[in-house]
Amino acid sequence: PSLVLPLQTSRGCYHGKCAFCNVGYGYPSPYRQVDAERLVEHMLALTKRYGVRHIFFADEAISPRTLRDLAAALEGLGSPLHWCGCARFEKALKRELLERMARGGCRMLLFGLETASPPIMQYMAKGTQLDCMRRVLQDSAWAGIWNHTFFFFGFPGETIDHAQETVNFVYEQSTVLPARSGVGCVRRRRRQRTVCRIPHRHHPSGATRGRNRCAAGGRRTLRLVHQTNKKARCVSGPFRLYWLGD
Repeated sequence: PSLVLPLQTSRGCYHGKCAFCNVGYGYPSPYRQVDAERLVEHMLALTKRYGVRHIFFADEAISPRTLRDLAAALEGLGSPLHWCGCARFEKALKRELLERMARGGCRMLLFGLETASPPIMQYMAKGTQLDCMRRVLQDSAWAGIWNHTFFFFGFPGETIDHAQETVNFVYEQSTVLPARSGVGCVRRRRRQRTVCRIPHRHHPSGATRGRNRCAAGGRRTLRLVHQTNKKARCVSGPFRLYWLGD
């Protein structure tokens, strides 16, 4: 293992509209970011002082402009560092930019997928689209960057069918999405057919199964079951979410 140091390129979030997120509430000042030239100076100073070659950007999401300028600056210096950080699924993340980022030392991008259900994406005010998400993941993998996504279940109004859309999407992208983590833990009234809770260990990364009761006391739970394609009535693969009943 190698030492990895955290660094921030910005404060706040340049999107700042996601309905589930508290970023922006109580912030004394609006979103602001460090220019690429100064950022590279910080990175090189850390390398000189601590002898590190790996930086993790602890931003809520690195802006496309910062990614572009940082990649160009580091590529011009011969890519002296490896780095990774969180990003949004933006149309600006073209294959050409992602390839330059890889040449500039980018080794992993962590995306806030959150959901792959279009209605829930609108409720969340994510500002992302499925076609763009697919294309960015494919282009990023093509460039040699490791993709990681975060998603969760239980957003208000989300049904089991909405949750299944996310599972299907993740499974469809398994060839370009080696790392993903999902979790759900939201309280709901029992009469609503909504997602109650899915423990972290039940994300679609293998034949995992289990059940957990909703914290509100209801007995509706979910199970992520690994089945064969023949038995699973799921268009994209063997992972399917099931209600366990009352």
